[in-house]
Amino acid sequence: MIPGYYFFRGRYALGHFLKSLNLPKDSQIAIQAFTCVAVVEGIALSGSKPIYIDILEKDVVMDPADLLKKLTARTKVVVVQHTFGRVADMNQISALCRERGLILIEDCCHTWSSKSGSKEVGSFGVASFYSFEWGKPVIAGIGGFLRLNDQSLGPALVKHLHAEVIEPPLFRRVQLELQYIAFRLFFRPKFYWKLRKLYHFLSKGRLITASYNPSGEESPESKWSMSKWARLRLKTFDKKLARLKTHSSALSQVYDHILGAFDLPRKADGVFAHRFPLFVKNKEELLKLASKKEIEIAGWYDSPIHPLKGSELNKVGYLEGSCPNAERASSTLISLPTHLTISKCEAEKIANFVKNYGN
Repeated sequence: MIPGYYFFRGRYALGHFLKSLNLPKDSQIAIQAFTCVAVVEGIALSGSKPIYIDILEKDVVMDPADLLKKLTARTKVVVVQHTFGRVADMNQISALCRERGLILIEDCCHTWSSKSGSKEVGSFGVASFYSFEWGKPVIAGIGGFLRLNDQSLGPALVKHLHAEVIEPPLFRRVQLELQYIAFRLFFRPKFYWKLRKLYHFLSKGRLITASYNPSGEESPESKWSMSKWARLRLKTFDKKLARLKTHSSALSQVYDHILGAFDLPRKADGVFAHRFPLFVKNKEELLKLASKKEIEIAGWYDSPIHPLKGSELNKVGYLEGSCPNAERASSTLISLPTHLTISKCEAEKIANFVKNYGN
């Protein structure tokens, strides 16, 4: 593991780092639309406001031209998201940040090992943050990690961490351990839709720890570190990641071979495929049929700031119509699994299902 700081979630790693920068109260943080509200939660923790940048057409990463167009004098930070492990145009974005004196942070919650040229993502900005929650490349239960590339920012951050971040309460740690054990025992392709429904039901009743805070208020979790039990699981991190890279690459080749006629995001070397994204014309119908036939396909993100819709988007400062590519992607993009419980045979089954019923 790279030296860094552990938090209860990746969004709190972002939030605490932003707080440590002591930005002016009216500061703006540029993030891409077609993202999760968790990123917005991290920004809210710092007292700053998000501004939303569109993604490239028929892709899932930030559009540098739209970033340039939307920058204001109040914009202090750019958070670049490598969605599904696909790499944003770091050459353009890094150059723009240097030119404008902006702080660059990388959202690496979907990847640990994608590259831009010969350089690994996570090493371009002053800092990067990661997540170990359900649905992420490496799952340790719940946890987040902050990597610092600019060590001159370290002392202020360490002081802040020592003052505020503590071990989660024992009850929550036990709850998370039981949740993790259940995940490992039952997370299989044929159970995907059943577990998804059960997860949403239990999280609404707060019987398990959910990934989304519906209240919008600052959670006590923001003051917690990653559980020491979850951190212990990361001792096998390098071995897990090596296996996952090989496996995800093999499954991506299966999907690419069978689904090459579909609209796929641009190809790039050095991409770690956390999920395999593609565009379809009948997203909702396809997901319903996949649920019925027990085929693992994901529809996220199904809104520009997932899972918010309608008036909920206004509450986080998103103006409908401001990011048309992200809005189109929300209604047309699905993603296919590349995790270790999916065999090559299962991947072929999923791909042929999409080929037969997609569009």
